[in-house]
Amino acid sequence: SSAASDVYKRQELEAVRARTQQSFEQYLPEPLERAKNGRVVTSGDYVMLIISGDNDTAIQMFRDGVKG
Repeated sequence: SSAASDVYKRQELEAVRARTQQSFEQYLPEPLERAKNGRVVTSGDYVMLIISGDNDTAIQMFRDGVKG
């Protein structure tokens, strides 16, 4: 995939994260904090939005899964 395409994907997922954070502002504090701490990560040709109670573990699982 091209670098421009990767940048676009990251921007789109960051926008999703921002919208998720905005919608979670109506919820309890814990889901809002998860949305605020969401991360867009890449591995190879894959880009993923992670919103989790344990981002580090989720990111590692994503990267391990991509490796196959």
